[in-house]
Amino acid sequence: MTHLLRTLHLHAKKAGVSKVSIHSIRHLHVSLLIEAGVDIKTISERMGHTSTSFTLDRYGHILRQHQDKTGLTVSQLLNPLFQFDGCRFPERSLNS
Repeated sequence: MTHLLRTLHLHAKKAGVSKVSIHSIRHLHVSLLIEAGVDIKTISERMGHTSTSFTLDRYGHILRQHQDKTGLTVSQLLNPLFQFDGCRFPERSLNS
């Protein structure tokens, strides 16, 4: 076992986390980038993937978990632009 893995396992054990691997740290890294709003192309390049399609195939489930954050309605986005002339857009979710 390499020094890196021994150190990783030691800290994981102290934190009460089991089965930590380099792969799980890599997955956590991508998850945090997605959570931070980093675009998929940047993530794909950073991870060394051959394409964004590969990244989406592997991590698409994480992206789907964050779709609720994009649930702004059209009116929430556009009404502030048109308040000056009294136009109002009907409430409708962008996800529907």
